[in-house]
Amino acid sequence: MNSLWLLVRTAYVLGLIPAVLLFVISVANYGHNDDVGVPLMILTGLYIAASWLVFWTFPNFLSNRLKLYVRKEIEKGFRPRWELESASLRKYVGFDNEHRRVLFLDVGTKTAEQFSFDELRAWEMETFKDKPAVLKLQTSLEHRPVITLAFDRRLVDIWRVYLEMIFSSERSVQFWR
Repeated sequence: MNSLWLLVRTAYVLGLIPAVLLFVISVANYGHNDDVGVPLMILTGLYIAASWLVFWTFPNFLSNRLKLYVRKEIEKGFRPRWELESASLRKYVGFDNEHRRVLFLDVGTKTAEQFSFDELRAWEMETFKDKPAVLKLQTSLEHRPVITLAFDRRLVDIWRVYLEMIFSSERSVQFWR
């Protein structure tokens, strides 16, 4: 569903450009040809108004769905101090310093997995121009040796500090590379 949202969002933006132009033209020509202008103005106005649904309501739905999974883990005793959601609102990583636990959630595969700080071997952040940054956590788990999470590039510096704080006392967890 998250991948579908990304495709729909891109297609919607491409369609929004001509819709705005048609809306402006129909408003400017209002009164000249009402048989075409009024329905065109209504349809393009509805298309523009639907952007609220595409760009605000649906991302909130995806975020709330992810937070529902997190809430279930909090009820089981997980207390995250630092939380990071993926850019696609599909994955989540939370760090509980008190219990020395990490929570990884993937809504797409419906997996929720907690593991201890001791099972983390290394971490790395990669940044790319015009793309989300990627956090990689290398673990000692056989079924999940690397956890990757693409997130907002603007958060890279703060998350680098968070990870250094979280693992500063952990000699076994190193910066990857």
